[in-house]
Amino acid sequence: MKEYEFHLSTPVKFARAGGEAGETTLIVFKEPMYRHAGATAALKGHYTQAMFQASERASRQGIEVKNEQETEPTAEDRAAFINLMIRMDGTLSEAIIGAFIRLVKMPGIAAVDGDIQLSEVHLASIPYEDIERMTVSFLANFIERSSSTVPTA
Repeated sequence: MKEYEFHLSTPVKFARAGGEAGETTLIVFKEPMYRHAGATAALKGHYTQAMFQASERASRQGIEVKNEQETEPTAEDRAAFINLMIRMDGTLSEAIIGAFIRLVKMPGIAAVDGDIQLSEVHLASIPYEDIERMTVSFLANFIERSSSTVPTA
């Protein structure tokens, strides 16, 4: 299972089962699995709609979008592109972030300090800019990468 670490700009408080309390900036994201299919499909659908609309806008304006790199774009390259695309439409941005929040609250997707399930309480203390950065990072690392993969027989 693939995973990656994300660091918040502001620490979030947590409490372990034994009562130990602490603060961390670390959120570990894990690749969605079958049990996350519905929420993942919703996020992917909103993301695809945003990309399609951005492509249509570019086409109407006579802008040709092409990848001139000879190598696969990095997660950072994908994140920068995704960030720009979803900011072009506030309604879609809201839908994408809402779908992302629903997905990361599911068990097995996001863990505070690497092992504590991300909860509504944690999310409520995370600044919006970090929520937006987490959304873009998740899209770049898991959703966009899988959307551009063509299955083979």
